[in-house]
Amino acid sequence: MSRPASNIVKQLTSLMQCDFTGTLDIKSSSSRQWRLFFRLGRLIWAANNYHPNRFCRRHLKKYCPQINLKKIQIRSSDEIECYNYQILAILSQRKLVKIEQVKALIKSQVEDIIFDLIQQEITETLCYKVSNLLSVPVHETALKTSFALVNVEAALELAQKNWLAWCKNGLMSVNPNLAPIIKNPERLRQEVSEIVDQNFSELIDGNKTLRDLAFETKSDVVKVTYSLITYIDKGLLELVEISDIKPPIELVKPPVKLPLIPVSVDKPLIACVDDSPSICQSIEQIITQHGYRFIGIQNSFKVTLTLLKQKPDFIFLDLLMPIVNGYEICTQLRRVATFEKVPIVILTGKDGLVDRMRAKLVGSNDFLSKPVEAEQVLKMIEKHLKLGQRTGERRSRQKQVIPM
Repeated sequence: MSRPASNIVKQLTSLMQCDFTGTLDIKSSSSRQWRLFFRLGRLIWAANNYHPNRFCRRHLKKYCPQINLKKIQIRSSDEIECYNYQILAILSQRKLVKIEQVKALIKSQVEDIIFDLIQQEITETLCYKVSNLLSVPVHETALKTSFALVNVEAALELAQKNWLAWCKNGLMSVNPNLAPIIKNPERLRQEVSEIVDQNFSELIDGNKTLRDLAFETKSDVVKVTYSLITYIDKGLLELVEISDIKPPIELVKPPVKLPLIPVSVDKPLIACVDDSPSICQSIEQIITQHGYRFIGIQNSFKVTLTLLKQKPDFIFLDLLMPIVNGYEICTQLRRVATFEKVPIVILTGKDGLVDRMRAKLVGSNDFLSKPVEAEQVLKMIEKHLKLGQRTGERRSRQKQVIPM
C-alpha cells in the first residue's frame, strides 16, 4: 500500500496540473519561508529566507566555476526582488555564464528547496498561499526572463528519492543546513587517527553547513553526513545553526550625483588611459564634479598622439591593457619632452612590491589600486599637481638674475 502524498506534493502537483503561473508562498511556525515561482505549471525558481546566500554561492561555485565572484559587482539603486535570480540574469547578459549552466543551477536549487520542504513538513505544519500572476504583478518584473522550466514531477521524484536515501541512512532528524562543530577537541584527538583529526580541524570550523562540506569535499551530502553521525552520537561533534553569509556578489549602490562645478579652461586637464569604460567613467565623474577637465582614452594605439594633441596636466595610466601595457606607454611618454614632468599615476588591480618598483623605474610618479575611490583620486591629483607647482616655482626662482 503506497503512502499518502504529503501536502507539499499535493500543492505542487495541483499547480502543475492547472498550468499555474504565479507564486506559492510557504511559511512554517518557526518563521522559515519559501517562495516557489511557476510559469505555465513549470517551476522557474525557488527561494528561501534561510541561508539564501549560502545556497547561491554554493550553486554558483558548483555550476559556474569559471566565475571569480570577488571581481564581479552589480549596481542597483533599488532593492531587488529575487536578488539571487537577478544575479543569474545579469551574469547571463554579460555572457559570463552559459545558459546550460544556469539551467543546471536552477534545477539543483529547486530540488534542494523541495527536499527541505519535505523534511520541514515532518516536524511542522506549513501554511500555503497561492498568488496568481494577476494579483502579483511584481512577479512578472522580477522574473520576466525564464531560463529554465523545471518539470514539477521530475523535481518531486528526485527530491523524494534523495529524502528516502536520507532516511535509510538514519538521518531523518538531521537538517543538512546545520553546521558541524568540534565539541570536545581533546577527546576527539584521543579517539581518532592524526590524519582524521587534521582533516576535521581543517574542514569543521563551524562556518560550513553539511551541504557546504559536501560541496568542498566533492562528495554526496548523504555520505558526508553519515560519516559524521558516529562522532555526533559520541558527543565529539555537534550540529548547530549558523547565520547566512554576505551576498556572493557585491551589490554596489551607484555614486550619488553631486551638482557639477562649472569647468574653467584654466583648470587642470586630467587624462585617464584605461581600456575599461567603467573605470574611465568613474574617474570622469569624480574629477568633473570637482571642477577639473577630463579626457578619457581607451585605445592604447592612440595614446601618445592623443595626449600630444591634448597636453594634459596629469595622467592616470592603466597597467594592464591589451597590445601595449602601462609600463611601455609610460616609458614612451617620458621620452617626449612634453611629458617629461607631467605627473603619471599607474592604475592597477595588482598591488605588489615588484609592480610598484617597476612602475617607478619606468618613470611613474605614484601607484593607485583599483577599484578607485573618489577620495584617493582627488588626493593623488592635488598631491602631484601641488608638488609640480612647487618644483616649477623653485626652478623659476633659481633662474632669476640677482643684481650685484
